[in-house]
Amino acid sequence: MTTQSLRGLALLIGVVIIVLGLSIAVESQPVERQAGEEKVPELSLKALAENPGQYLGKTFRVTGKLRNIGENYFTDLRVILEDDKFNFFYVRPWLPLEFPPTPPGHSDRRRPVLSQYLGQQVELTTALERGTLKKVGEVYFLSVKSAKILK
Repeated sequence: MTTQSLRGLALLIGVVIIVLGLSIAVESQPVERQAGEEKVPELSLKALAENPGQYLGKTFRVTGKLRNIGENYFTDLRVILEDDKFNFFYVRPWLPLEFPPTPPGHSDRRRPVLSQYLGQQVELTTALERGTLKKVGEVYFLSVKSAKILK
């Protein structure tokens, strides 16, 4: 090998070491939140009930048991989220009530339906809104962005 080829090889090895070192350093840095990616605060239903106007239009997390207080799932659906002290808020249904059966020959992927969440302890990421709900009237209600069943 000539001196020039050795210098080229040494330069190439140096560049590779620098690039690898930088990528390792970048991966080990803590991830910083992007603008607008703030942590969603958690509220209790009691705090929400005490001053609902303060939280109107804001996103937060809240936990409780999801129930239908109506007489019938299909014809009188009135969903609430309640805590163990009987504080509650109405919830606007965010999932379909049912799906038609899967046609023969198609994969039977189960999509979530509202009934899977009823009677369960859940954590909702939601916003508080005021408006008219069917069968309820003008109320404050939770507009669900995402839901998780707690075990």
